[in-house]
Amino acid sequence: MVGTSSVEDIESPDVELQGRRFPALWDAPRLRSPERLRQLAPPPQKVELKDRVAEEVWSRLPWQQLPPDVAETRVVVDAYIQSLTRLERFRWDVDELVRAACQANLDFRQEQGETNLIAREAVLDGQLSEMLDAAVSQWLPTRNVVDARLVSRPLSEVRQRLDAALTQAVDDFGRQLFDLLARLVDRELFGLVEWLPNNCCAYHFFKRIVIQENDGASRRVISETRFNQVTERDAETGRQIVGRRTVEETRGQGRHLHRFARHQHDVIQAVHTSIGNSRVVMPPQVQRLCEAVPEWLYPFVQVIDGTIVRERIIERDTRVDQWADRTQRDEPIIGCEPGVILGSFVLTGWGPREVKAEEMRRESVLHEATTHSSVTSAQRRWQLLTGVAVVLAVCAMALTLQAQRGAGGGLFAVLATLATLVAVWQAALDYATVRRNPTAAIWAHCTTAALGGQLLIVLWLIVRLHQPLSWITPLMLATGVIIAHVVGRRFQ
Repeated sequence: MVGTSSVEDIESPDVELQGRRFPALWDAPRLRSPERLRQLAPPPQKVELKDRVAEEVWSRLPWQQLPPDVAETRVVVDAYIQSLTRLERFRWDVDELVRAACQANLDFRQEQGETNLIAREAVLDGQLSEMLDAAVSQWLPTRNVVDARLVSRPLSEVRQRLDAALTQAVDDFGRQLFDLLARLVDRELFGLVEWLPNNCCAYHFFKRIVIQENDGASRRVISETRFNQVTERDAETGRQIVGRRTVEETRGQGRHLHRFARHQHDVIQAVHTSIGNSRVVMPPQVQRLCEAVPEWLYPFVQVIDGTIVRERIIERDTRVDQWADRTQRDEPIIGCEPGVILGSFVLTGWGPREVKAEEMRRESVLHEATTHSSVTSAQRRWQLLTGVAVVLAVCAMALTLQAQRGAGGGLFAVLATLATLVAVWQAALDYATVRRNPTAAIWAHCTTAALGGQLLIVLWLIVRLHQPLSWITPLMLATGVIIAHVVGRRFQ
């Protein structure tokens, strides 16, 4: 499962897909090495994806809703202008999709010290701007063919020429869209996928990684001046001010290492589904990418799922020492290995580590939500149950006194005592839960034992007033109360 290709061959592969070479700009050494070129299997599609996208775009233009028997030139021209506006909006949709894909392919790591949030946001914004600058397309605006000469023509001729112009504009839109995707592969922002027989595929994608090393905070006195005469006092402490000093405080300082990574995945039992039907675990940045897919492009964006049999990650530092620090990691992994694709182009991908991290994050969020719900319920219950326990204890004592006077109610006194212990235990458990006590159950047991023992001592005293009883029982109960109280303080 470990390949024998050199790092350079893996780092900068030369491939050809449907007559188009990637990367498009070859240098002289590559031209002298034609064996580097590898043909990718074309996608199994009867109709080219570019044509299918063009058909979808055409169907969404206001021009398609124009009645065939319209009699006013103004209505025809309005439909044409609105269609051009719709195409321009589709163009902005593509820009937003590319931006979301760049964000999904931008990672941050902390390798030394605590993360400095201000520095992190600044460096990520800068790296994202660089990626977007590299993704800028030379998208030609759609030409508006409407002028006075054309509108002065007969309506049938105007409609025919505007229809031909819109047809050409939609074809140009589809061509420029996929030319843009190809250029983003050249600039190592997007990747490619190759579908192979027996439900297998191989694809690659790229990541930009920013690594922060934080050496920590520091404090430095720049200048210090002593007063000849003391005339001021500090407003808070009342002490005299004898001078002034200028201090420079640094909250954090260190380095940002910029790293480029190429991921190569080989997958078996591969399937591709629509975003809505996908059941793979997606990290938040991939979810945002899928949410940025415009409605007109949504049917053509798919998610890969399968079993990865090989993952290759090649990373290189680009800012610290260009190309000097290059690493290669080749390892077999068994797990879920999804990616987001548009035809043969890979918008982004993520691996088992990201899936595991996202699953752990979701479990943490669910646990926190469950804990918060439990604390909220316990907050409302423990005070109420405390009052109920007091009322039940009073009832137990009253019923016990009534039974000793011969009026009956002994069974109800026992039931009231048991109910009091249950209410005390639940109130103690809820109180400990509100305080986020990790040993809430143990503390509730000890508290119930201590308070329950005191209640039984009171009941024993009531019975002792009416009949002779041994003092061993209250002594044992008192000992139990003390032990429960001492043990409970250890778990408070």
